[in-house]
Amino acid sequence: MPNQFFQNIVQLPPDPLFGVSARSKADTRPERVDLVLGAYRDNDGRPWILPSVKLAEKKILSDPNYNHEYLPIEGFKSLTNAASKITLGEDSSFYSNPDKIVSIQSLSGTGSLHIAAKFLYQWHSNQSDDPTLQKMIFVSAPTWSNHIQIFQSCGFKVKYYKYWDYENKSIDLSSYLSDLSNAPDGSIILLHSCAHNPTGLDPNHDQWLQILDVIKQKKHLPIFDTAYQGFASGDLDKDAWALRKGVEVLGELTPIIICQSFAKNTGMYGERVGCIHLTLPNFLTEDKDAIYSQLKKITRS
Repeated sequence: MPNQFFQNIVQLPPDPLFGVSARSKADTRPERVDLVLGAYRDNDGRPWILPSVKLAEKKILSDPNYNHEYLPIEGFKSLTNAASKITLGEDSSFYSNPDKIVSIQSLSGTGSLHIAAKFLYQWHSNQSDDPTLQKMIFVSAPTWSNHIQIFQSCGFKVKYYKYWDYENKSIDLSSYLSDLSNAPDGSIILLHSCAHNPTGLDPNHDQWLQILDVIKQKKHLPIFDTAYQGFASGDLDKDAWALRKGVEVLGELTPIIICQSFAKNTGMYGERVGCIHLTLPNFLTEDKDAIYSQLKKITRS
């Protein structure tokens, strides 16, 4: 009987990361060590739960108000409020005006990136006078492979700025800055807040200041992917330096999107705990309710 429902479905190769992980699990050699996924493990290779997470679980279970009722579309308010303060810092000027930040709970970092992609594809201004041109996002070369899939699946054309000098195993800062300078004004730029994936090498403070200066001059819109805060240095504040400096330097010129995950730093991989935060310059605060409504529509669907 001919197939009347699906035509010419192409089987894709395994995901590069999870494909290697599956092959590792199938390897029976005793000396094999699985270093594929960034996950806490004990000395025997078993999953390890942080003592703080165990304590939190006990507190939740003993709370008389604990239940499984629906949360609001925007998520658990105490989580999104506290999570934003972990990224921006408790003394951030953005807390002086409640209309300057929008926070939504997401399905970890992947979910927050997807929400950002859907929102920007619909509402970010065209980067060209030609409305037929596909919208673009610039990501580092190399970057986490899922960045490419997420934004392509939402309709973006993914472009690259050079990041890694393979020969010298260092950041190619001159090419990085040049590529940002040559990108169309107002481009969307995806940045790794810390623990750059996959190179593991982050710009130093002086390099970050140069990067942020170019973004400022070009009026680019930055997305900070914050998947490893505290995981790079062991210090939440140190790992937030670039993001907080970015908000300080750019926050009154452009909205800034922060895609936050707690999978890595708290080891809660399967719970998919994350948030998306959007900081707003003063001239956009009157649009907060409209932005909030659109982000909730994306989350709901």
